[in-house]
Amino acid sequence: MKRRLTLAIALLLLAAAAVACGGSGTGDDDPPETASPVVTLIATEDSPTTFEAARDDILAKLDAIGVNIGIVPDDIGEQLVRSCLALEAFVQGERVAEICASITDAIERGDPGLIDLVMERIADLEPD
Repeated sequence: MKRRLTLAIALLLLAAAAVACGGSGTGDDDPPETASPVVTLIATEDSPTTFEAARDDILAKLDAIGVNIGIVPDDIGEQLVRSCLALEAFVQGERVAEICASITDAIERGDPGLIDLVMERIADLEPD
């Protein structure tokens, strides 16, 4: 009797876990209903045609990540740096390279305060 009760509880827990995870319990891989806002934001990588579009793009991505900068996967970090480097088409000099290097530093250190400073520097940039 005790063994049957344990088995029944285990089956109920498995069914509850499948429902909680959004699974249908059939083994089919259902697509997620909504994607993470960070992944969605980062995955849309069009080449901006204006300075304002490039600046707004990187600012939106950094803002979406915010305090989670320390747990950004490598590929997302690389996309952030590439989006930052897109500003070089509009701003001459080493200012952009320094800002993009600061993004890499913030990711490596997990420093959201540094990201806030980077965002301020990007917002202050003007095209040449």
